[in-house]
Amino acid sequence: MFDSAGVHVVATAFTSSPRQRPDGPPPTRRRLPAVARRAAQHGLVLAAVSVTVLLCATALAALAGLAGSSVQAGAVRRLAADPNAQVNVNASYRAGGMAVADRDVRAAAERVFAGVPQRTYVGLLGTSAVSVTGIDGVVGPPRGPGGSGLHPVAVQHAAGFGELVAGRWPAGTADAPAGAFTSLPDVPVATGSTAPVDTAVPDALAKRLDLRPGSRLRVQDAFSRAMTLRVTGVFRATGAVGFWPAMAGDLTQDGTTDQGLLVVSAAALNGSAVLNGHLTAHWSVQPDLSRLDADRLAGLRATTRSRAWRAV
Repeated sequence: MFDSAGVHVVATAFTSSPRQRPDGPPPTRRRLPAVARRAAQHGLVLAAVSVTVLLCATALAALAGLAGSSVQAGAVRRLAADPNAQVNVNASYRAGGMAVADRDVRAAAERVFAGVPQRTYVGLLGTSAVSVTGIDGVVGPPRGPGGSGLHPVAVQHAAGFGELVAGRWPAGTADAPAGAFTSLPDVPVATGSTAPVDTAVPDALAKRLDLRPGSRLRVQDAFSRAMTLRVTGVFRATGAVGFWPAMAGDLTQDGTTDQGLLVVSAAALNGSAVLNGHLTAHWSVQPDLSRLDADRLAGLRATTRSRAWRAV
């Protein structure tokens, strides 16, 4: 699973406020984690930021070594610019290698974030886009934008990164464990089922295509293989800033690729002949200083700095 040609390790530092629309209000002022605000009287606010940056730099170097790939130029500088950062590992998907790959990424994260709370999430992305050819029985692509360039995605614990606006999450998505991604059968690309699959769609896509729970999308891949997607829910992104764009392979600050995602279960993505063209695996490693108390934060400052200097 891990080789220098198929694995990339990148660090991102997304702002914590939502993207500003041209006609929308100015972004809200970003706030430090609660623990950093509470610790201000002890002079630990800057320590909280520096610990995050140093830990992410250390994680970046360690995970890059694990993957056998190089660190993206300027990554550490971007981390220093924003404490709301995450380390992302992307790899070509192979069912037989997922269990080992997932274990290795999580083990590397545990080593470099030793003593600091962090969460690692795994996901699969269908990089071969599908297009809408009909909605609710009306044949033909939608008249407006949004009907092409859609990508199926399955992520661990989807409900932690999306708030339902309507309906429900498809079965096997809301609280999907890592095991749902590491024990998938080997299904050759473009083979498998063409049966209908349940999906949840982003609010922006639902508005563009006038979708709601119960809507049925007829989609096809680049080879005109067709299937039906049943919309069970509409969601709005929440939780860690940048999670959905990272899972969509879009690491730009103003990217909108995540607005064209179709959330399905890992089993459905892997097993669908229309959706499983060229899957990629993604891991998001997120330090969580909000769960770190002031005493532990102060104690980590020196050890983290020395570890980062050795790794960078």
